[in-house]
Amino acid sequence: MNKIFTGLLIVVQSSMLTLAAQKKGIAPVWPGIEYSYVKVYLYNLDNQLYGQYQPVKNKKLDATIIEPGLELPAPHVAELLKILNGDTRLLNEGLSKCYEPHHAFIFYDEKENIVASADVCFLCQGVRFYPSKNYYKAIKYSTAAN
Repeated sequence: MNKIFTGLLIVVQSSMLTLAAQKKGIAPVWPGIEYSYVKVYLYNLDNQLYGQYQPVKNKKLDATIIEPGLELPAPHVAELLKILNGDTRLLNEGLSKCYEPHHAFIFYDEKENIVASADVCFLCQGVRFYPSKNYYKAIKYSTAAN
C-alpha cells in the first residue's frame, strides 16, 4: 500500500502546473493554518457522492473514506505543499469538468483535529481546497508547521 501512495504523490507532482510564482516568492502558503501531520486517503471509490465530494464534512471524515490512510513523511509533505501552492487556478474545477475525486490529503493538528484538506480528481486533473485557496484576492497565509 505504501507503494500506491508514493506513486500517487509522483502522479500529483507530474500532473500539476509549474511553480514559477512560488519560486519568485510571491505564492501564498496554503493551508495557512498550523498543522502537525498529513494523511492521504482513498475515498468515493463507488462514485456515490454525486457532487458532494468534500472528503471532510462537519470536521469529520466522509463515510466513503477508506481507513486507515497513510501518514506522509515530512519530505513528502514538503513536496506536496510545493505542488499545491503552485498556480492551480485552472485545476480548481478540473480541465474536463468531470470532477469525481478519489484521493484526499487531510491535514491534522497536534490534537488530531482536521484543519484542512485537498482532494484530487485524476480523471480531469481537478483539485479543491478546504479552506479554499483564493487566488483572486491578496491573501497572505501564515507559514505552516513542518
